Amino acid sequence: MKTYEIVIKKHKEITGDEIASLILLKQQYWKYDYESQLHWLKENLLPEDIHIFVRSKEGLLAYLNLVNVQVEMDSKVWTMIGIGNVCVSKENKHTGMGLILMAQANALIRELKLEGILLCKRELSAFYELSGWEKMNIQEVIINNIPFYDYVMILKDRRKNSGQFEGGFRLLLNRNF
Repeated sequence: MKTYEIVIKKHKEITGDEIASLILLKQQYWKYDYESQLHWLKENLLPEDIHIFVRSKEGLLAYLNLVNVQVEMDSKVWTMIGIGNVCVSKENKHTGMGLILMAQANALIRELKLEGILLCKRELSAFYELSGWEKMNIQEVIINNIPFYDYVMILKDRRKNSGQFEGGFRLLLNRNF
């Protein structure tokens, strides 16, 4: 396995070179041009949001971001940590880098003593289950007044500790991540 380092930074601390490298990594999976990706970052990430980078001397191997998100279910509101933009460079797929990245995110969520939430495509759910997450049984998900039709997942051990997300059928999120 490659030698790597994990770097955790708040959005307000991120450099221009780090933004460029994460955009180039994201472009391997999301077919938006550089300016569109930069615009998304400026519009959707706040100064206290967190970036997690897995880097080697060759460059960026994996990346994700963590954001504080307000989640409303059954008229109750919680602050949770949303995981977004999870990606591993194509040349490092299936090497364990994704699991390393998610383990770091899971540890940070546990350290913050908050619930973790992520949104994923159906075909990615097995990876997230392997990373310690489980699907929620939600019938309707709305993000900033826009419906979301794929899976909502919660960090497994945090959910078992709280039991607070049982029985909800409509989930509202205040921001994209």
